[in-house]
Amino acid sequence: MYRAGICTILSQLVRENRIKFVDDFTVATPKTKDFVQKLGTHQLSNVLVITDAIDDNLYLASRNVPHARVVEVAGIDPVSLMHYDSIIVTKATAKQFESVLL
Repeated sequence: MYRAGICTILSQLVRENRIKFVDDFTVATPKTKDFVQKLGTHQLSNVLVITDAIDDNLYLASRNVPHARVVEVAGIDPVSLMHYDSIIVTKATAKQFESVLL
């Protein structure tokens, strides 16, 4: 039932164009400024970033941004998916979604 709920929410988000797929979402340095610039290139605010692995730089750079959250695939929950206006998913993460949810 949980997987069906996640699948339903994800399909609704795709229909609403709230999910953006990117090749990779990393930052070179652990600075909040770099993370905010990366979000600025995608023109997003109130964003959830779903990645296959959170490296130290990404974690440290994103932790001070109030309307952004970075999670791994295992940390996904329905409330977070519905709470954020925009969701960034890496392509490697999308493949993990396929294997876990289907």
